[in-house]
Formats: sequence, C-alpha cells, structure tokens
Amino acid sequence: VTAVVGHWNSNCSINASSYYNAAHIVAISPASTNPRLTQQGFKTIFRVVAHDDQQGPTLGRFATANLKAKTIAVIDDSTAYGQGLAEQVKEYVVAFLVGACLAFAVGLFATGTGLDRDRAFYPTVMIVIASTYILFAAISGSVSVLLIEAIVMVGFSTVAVMGFKSNPWLVVVAMIGHGVFDAFHGRVFTNAGVPPWWPAFCFAYDAGASAALAWFLGHPTKSL
Repeated sequence: VTAVVGHWNSNCSINASSYYNAAHIVAISPASTNPRLTQQGFKTIFRVVAHDDQQGPTLGRFATANLKAKTIAVIDDSTAYGQGLAEQVKEYVVAFLVGACLAFAVGLFATGTGLDRDRAFYPTVMIVIASTYILFAAISGSVSVLLIEAIVMVGFSTVAVMGFKSNPWLVVVAMIGHGVFDAFHGRVFTNAGVPPWWPAFCFAYDAGASAALAWFLGHPTKSL
C-alpha cells in the first residue's frame, strides 16, 4: 500500500493516522475536519477540506451576525467531528460576546474616570490592538509572517497617530478597518500563532470601541 484516500470519519482518520505514519503511508482525508488529525506532527497525513477551527467560527459568525441569535444552544453527538465542531462554535460565540462586553466595560470605565478626555486614549488603544497579531506571529516562529503582521501594524498605528494629531475620526476609521481585518485575517494570512477565537474577540472589541468613540465625538460635551 502506497497511499490511502480516506477516511470520511474524523475518529477513524485520527485512530488510523499513527499506523499510516509508522508505515510511511500517505493518507489524504477528503472529509475529516477535526483539527487533531493534522496537529499530531505526522508528515504523511493530509486533508483537503477546512478543519473545525475554520468551520466553527464561520457557523458562530452566521449565528451572531446573520441570525442575530440571542440564545444559542450547542449540542454535539460525542464523535470527534461533532464534538470538535461544537467546541469551535462555542469558542467563537463566547469570544464574540466577551469582546463586545469588554469594549463596553472599558468605555464606561474610561468615561467614569475621565481617561477618554485625553486625546491619546483611543489612539493608544488602537495601537495596542494592532500589535497583538505581531505577538502571535512571534509565537508562530515565522519571520515572514512576523514581517507581514508588522507592516500591517505600522499601517494601523500610523492612522491612529494621524487621528491623534489631527482628526479623531481617523481613529474610528482605523478601528473599523481593523475589525474588517479581523474578519478576513484567517482567509488572507497564515499565522499559526493566532488562537482560533481571537479574531472573533478582537472583531467584537473593535466594533464596540469604534462605536463608543464615534458616540463621544458626536456629543461634544463628552468628546475627546
């Protein structure tokens, strides 16, 4: 046997993968989506479909953004496929809600303490947010990814500084732009250091923070 095309079920693929790897047999699964299949370090194991780290966030994004779901129940069938997918959906939804709530809480705290009266507050928040992907790139150990993420970070930071020095609405634009960047990051960049839940968390935070800053700028008595 030189190669195997299969299996369909994640449980079967994961259980058989160690035997294929030991025998130096190439195995290509057309349907197994559990992330563990290709995270074991086996050099002869491949898949041709998206894994649950990609499917889960997509389902979670559809539930929160398209369906506008207020209550979400996540149920799995205890198989490697069902459990893995359910966990990723749950991670996305929780990360999205935590990001939105944290943005709201930080906004309230900044208003209550007067921090948001300083023009540098939201530009600094924007720069910190933009720098997180550099940390994840460093964790991934890829120099090329680190350089790409650094270039992107410089771009957002530049707009934030321009907003600080001239028009604060540029900071709102930068935050909205970074939210869009979060939404498409996994489709454009390959940064193995990024946790699957991070883009959802960061997207929700960016949206909440940009909304808060826009509100402050629209109310002169409360603005920066």
